[in-house]
Amino acid sequence: MAITLDNAQTTITGDLTIDEDGGLAPPLNTGVSGDGSSGTDGDDDVLAPNTDFQTYLASLSVVPASSEFPQYARDAITGFKTNATEFSLTLANGAPYPADGIDSGLTTLTGQSIILFGDAGGDAVIGRVGGANGPIAFVIYLDETPDTGVITSATLEIAMYMPVQHPKEGLIDGSDVVDLSGKVYLTETYPVVVIDTFNNLEDVTPGNNTWALVAPDGFVEGPDPVDIAPRALLVTADNGLTVNVSTQGFAVGNQSIDPVSPGGNPVNELLRVDFVTSADVDYQPNEANTAANIAYDKHQEDVYTAGFTLSQVQGGPVDLTVAAYNVTNDAKGTTFLSEANADSNQQSRTITFVEIKDTLTNQVVEVWQVIGGVPTNTTNLSGASVLFNPDGSVTLKDMLVNYAVTFKTAGTAGTNFDRFTIDNIETGNGKFDVKNIFYVNERTEITSKTAELGSHIDFQDDGPQILSGTSDAALGVDDTTLNVDAKDDFSGLFSVDFGSDGPGTIKEYSLSVTASQTNLEAKLTKDGAVETIYLFEKDGTIEGRVGGAAGTVAFVLSVDSATGEVTLDQKIALYHNPSVDADDVETMTAGLIGLTLKVTDGDKDPVQRTEDISGRLSFADDGPSIAADGSATAITRDETTDLGQEAKTQLASLFAPVFGNDGEGHVSYKLTAVDSQVSTIKDTATGAFVTIKVVSDTEVQGVVNDGGTEKVVFSFSIDAATGELTFVQERAIVHPNVGDGNNPTYGDEPLTLPADLVKVEATVHDRDTDHASVAASISDLVTIKDDRPDVGDAQQWITDFVADTSPSVTGNVGGTCFGSDGPGAIKITSVSGSTNLSEFTQVPSNDGNTVTFEKGGEAWFKFELNAQTGQFDFTVLKSGTATLENLNFKIKAGPPVETLSVPTAFNNAAIKFDGVIYKGTGINNFDNSTTKNVDDINPDNLGFGIMGSNPNQASQINNNEGFVAAMGEDTDIFNFQVQGIGNNAKSVHLEYYLVQDVNDNGKYDVGTDQIVKQSASGGDVISIASGNVATKVELNATSDFDLVFARFFFTNTDLQNGALSGNQLRQAIDNAGVRLQNFQIKTADTIPEYDFSFGITKTDKEGDYDTTTVAIHVDPDYAQGTALGPNAVPVI
Repeated sequence: MAITLDNAQTTITGDLTIDEDGGLAPPLNTGVSGDGSSGTDGDDDVLAPNTDFQTYLASLSVVPASSEFPQYARDAITGFKTNATEFSLTLANGAPYPADGIDSGLTTLTGQSIILFGDAGGDAVIGRVGGANGPIAFVIYLDETPDTGVITSATLEIAMYMPVQHPKEGLIDGSDVVDLSGKVYLTETYPVVVIDTFNNLEDVTPGNNTWALVAPDGFVEGPDPVDIAPRALLVTADNGLTVNVSTQGFAVGNQSIDPVSPGGNPVNELLRVDFVTSADVDYQPNEANTAANIAYDKHQEDVYTAGFTLSQVQGGPVDLTVAAYNVTNDAKGTTFLSEANADSNQQSRTITFVEIKDTLTNQVVEVWQVIGGVPTNTTNLSGASVLFNPDGSVTLKDMLVNYAVTFKTAGTAGTNFDRFTIDNIETGNGKFDVKNIFYVNERTEITSKTAELGSHIDFQDDGPQILSGTSDAALGVDDTTLNVDAKDDFSGLFSVDFGSDGPGTIKEYSLSVTASQTNLEAKLTKDGAVETIYLFEKDGTIEGRVGGAAGTVAFVLSVDSATGEVTLDQKIALYHNPSVDADDVETMTAGLIGLTLKVTDGDKDPVQRTEDISGRLSFADDGPSIAADGSATAITRDETTDLGQEAKTQLASLFAPVFGNDGEGHVSYKLTAVDSQVSTIKDTATGAFVTIKVVSDTEVQGVVNDGGTEKVVFSFSIDAATGELTFVQERAIVHPNVGDGNNPTYGDEPLTLPADLVKVEATVHDRDTDHASVAASISDLVTIKDDRPDVGDAQQWITDFVADTSPSVTGNVGGTCFGSDGPGAIKITSVSGSTNLSEFTQVPSNDGNTVTFEKGGEAWFKFELNAQTGQFDFTVLKSGTATLENLNFKIKAGPPVETLSVPTAFNNAAIKFDGVIYKGTGINNFDNSTTKNVDDINPDNLGFGIMGSNPNQASQINNNEGFVAAMGEDTDIFNFQVQGIGNNAKSVHLEYYLVQDVNDNGKYDVGTDQIVKQSASGGDVISIASGNVATKVELNATSDFDLVFARFFFTNTDLQNGALSGNQLRQAIDNAGVRLQNFQIKTADTIPEYDFSFGITKTDKEGDYDTTTVAIHVDPDYAQGTALGPNAVPVI
């Protein structure tokens, strides 16, 4: 701000402020002379001094203390007199500085005093360190324009060459200022225009006198008896009247200026005032009563303005006339009065301006002036008025007490006046006094005033400065690598300037929380909530805690206070917003964390700056990963049994998910396939290729168009949460190879579905919903075994040799069981049998499914097969007979014997019986002792028994007794009857073996002899009729045998009383027995036996086939008339 002089008070406002800062902070001063703008903190720094100051400084050859200097400041000086001619820098009394200077009160940073020295011309003050020869600390300079004459502009400048000590540690700029209070003063020299006022009437001779001389205010009388005032008022009255002087002012005659009054004053009273010089104002009353004593030098010239104030107005308002004159000679004594009374030797002057002010309110109430020859009233706030008279006088009407009148002439050559008169022209009783007479003397006097300036010359402390740097420092951590700290040097965020005072001892970095709530989040548990991370300061670090002050520490931010290296230590994974990008980066919102640098300069002034770094902290997401490097249990389906049935397998084992540091989320599964893709798989029923249909993310079907309707061939479905796969095959599919019924793998040909036809995509989701996916083929996990038609096992039938119109044998080879592949055909594919079939001519039907056997033009047998149902019929068309012979036991009746040979009735054969005692089940599990007779045969005329332990026992078989019968020739029929003994048994168990005795030794040799037929496991149960009724037992076989083993035994189920137990049961079983009688064997045939073998093949729609045989034995010895079932072994 400008340095402003107040001459009325002899004071200065405003300051010239220089900041020790070596650079200019905006707004920058321009360096233009007289510039008074200020920089930061109100300083007046400029880039360079004005030209005159530069020249002056160059003459001093100053060496700056450092590169921060010199520094300059400038301020304009305002408020000075418009006619000021000189400024100078002085002491308080206006005197120049002494040769040895004065102490400025300022010191250097090292404590040395700075001494002030004045320049010879008073334009400069130089501050030197320690004395007259010391280094220059600063120079203060006055620059006036122009150099001589009236000053139009002036500036005060300062150049600074070293820092000064400031007392306030920690404060800078406008907060820490030193000045030169009481050390520098500004003295202004200027001429003044004198206005002489004459208000001091105390030294004027009072009362009525011929004249009065009044000295100007401020005149100091000299030694008596002579007191000559350089200027004075000479006051007289007209028409020989006296002048009355009092403290209230001037009057005429009797203490007032009276108007004309009947019987009183014959004329108006008029007061005359002359402006004279060099008058003796010290006189006595007797001197003032004599006109001859009027003495002065001459009249005062160059007056254009004068005035007075009405006082003691009575009978008012009053009217009066004021006239101005220029006296052409300087008469003294009586001549003065005589000429004045005669109005001689004076020239009238024209008054052109009148101002009336109410001194009680100090308000101008009337202003009248002649403008362009026309009287004009520019202010009219009262009842007074002004008339401009032709003779140049003015008439003032309706004037009140305390009205002050100022009047002027034109102010040009020939308009000056040195006398004016006041004439009471009141026609009534109004009268008044006048006081405060003044005039303006147009002259100048040279004067000066001194004002204290030093307190307005301010030295602001320079402080260190920190600006923003250009560092790109940033910290990034990654959830993937927890506890791997991120470090970076953040010192580059700051640009430090220690300023003029130089570096201090402190430079430290610190962290602070600006706002606690961040934009970051964490999820601590799989099913937990996502929580906000808050910031907290702790021991110089900043902790990010989940949910609040007591939460888990998510990360820690710290700083090396000496270097500014910031470290970000991530403790747990953060929650990132759902994103497919596993490298999603969350950057902390700006405005949360500040990094502060604090430094001090050599003057111990601190400065600090905080830079927001929260936006430079980033947290990269960890991502899950998943590999399809596992295996899953394959699914095998068999079209024979599994159509429409679900098969399940777990696909989770195909994948190896890694959730990463974000923690476990879940794994989801879906199926993928190319929708509407035509596969290479054929539907068996339609022959069409299967089309893939994507139903949803969890279901994929294989479909075909069957008669205009979409049919599902197979389907895959998956549990999206568990990965459990369900496969269902609804329809058969075509397998590449035709099944061969003779191949062991026939019908089970596996077909694995093509790889990548259907895939499973597994997606691993971590705790903050990042995910990764991988796909694996699952269609090739499914293998489908072929179905086949089933004609069953080979069948063996036996029938008698009796002609009949209805089939002798009726059976079925699998019927309609073509399997899931659908029906094809059933065919007779081969006919074979015994060699004697060559006697017959085979006559097939046209469809090949009927064969007739003819001999001699006569049909003997016919075999028919239904190609759709698999039903077959064998019909005997011509009869044959066979011969059975009874054994003749009569010739052998007698006592028990070891063995017994019994011939047939016609002696065609002889059978040797050997009794045995069995120890249990098994063909050879018996005792046959030749020395013990317990196993002897006990015959009678019908059959025989076993003697057992009782030699007198009847011919019966008891528990675990039996026989071995050697036929001596082959036979296929061995019959006998069983008859009960008493009523203690209702049945008996028979264990038998029909053997072909290859060695003909009457024994069963394991590995050599062949068991042609045997009883069921546990024995066959033979019912026992009551009384003498016998039960026939037929041991017939389709193959010949020549050795029979028979064991009879009883269980509790055979007893009449099956509830027995313990000893009673044992005793009952031991007492149970049967009689064997009426033995028969076949010894000769009248016609041969025939064996037929029919090969039958069943083929399904896919071409797979199965073959079987139906064997039929036609035996004239078999007299039952019905056939045994499939797989039956015929017996003779």
